[in-house]
Amino acid sequence: MQKNLGMVDQYLRLAAGTVALMGAAQCRRNRWAQTLLTLYGAMKVTEGVTGWCPIMYAMGVKHAPSDPMPQRAREAGRKHAPFQSHAANRDEVSAAEDTPEIETASINRSYQ
Repeated sequence: MQKNLGMVDQYLRLAAGTVALMGAAQCRRNRWAQTLLTLYGAMKVTEGVTGWCPIMYAMGVKHAPSDPMPQRAREAGRKHAPFQSHAANRDEVSAAEDTPEIETASINRSYQ
């Protein structure tokens, strides 16, 4: 079996399965609801642990989706999307740092 779920999908399915199993443990009155929650929870926990979903496999997804962040970074022409944009604007940051000092000085004068 080849993984067809990404890490985020695996964690979400594991969490959803755990919540469903906890709900099944609390369900005392309706036997059908308890059975369905147990089956759903067990299926989601198994998908989360193995990283393979039979429904996605039937739809034709045969591999884990790639991380979207590097793809967005490549589209923008950057190597590291979240950090390079901040480093490129250092001149703007230093200009913005001077502004609060001027505003603070004017505020201090008005209180004196």
